[in-house]
Amino acid sequence: MKNEEVKQTLIQALEKDEYWVVRREAAKVIEWLKIEEAIPTLTKVMKEDLDKVRKRAIFTLMNFEEKAATAISELIEILQHDENYAMRMAAAMVLTRIGEKAEETIPDLISMIKKDKDLVVREAAVWVLRAIGSTEAIKTLEGRNEERKK
Repeated sequence: MKNEEVKQTLIQALEKDEYWVVRREAAKVIEWLKIEEAIPTLTKVMKEDLDKVRKRAIFTLMNFEEKAATAISELIEILQHDENYAMRMAAAMVLTRIGEKAEETIPDLISMIKKDKDLVVREAAVWVLRAIGSTEAIKTLEGRNEERKK
């Protein structure tokens, strides 16, 4: 019972505490204790306005690796549209840790490599494709390389 109470207290602190520093530290402890039940709350928190809490939530998700796959669409949204460079990089890092389970993001990643004006976003998309290791992604990247040679 006590373990469950600790988990729920940390999850509630992450989601609702009035002080950002408490919320950020709750995310750190969730990471340290590997509280998987917090993944939905971490996903919700990473979409908030306060970057200090968002960034910690994203980095905490990274340490859940494949189990963080439920946050893929939110991570892609951050990677594509977030104005904060650090958030985009953190989202890319989480996707690389998710690995093959992030295969559904391949079309979005390929589009980012081909069309995004931000070098950082294009580079991050390449990292994620490499981590996924998809044959489709490799063929697309090779084709893009051939286009550049012409």
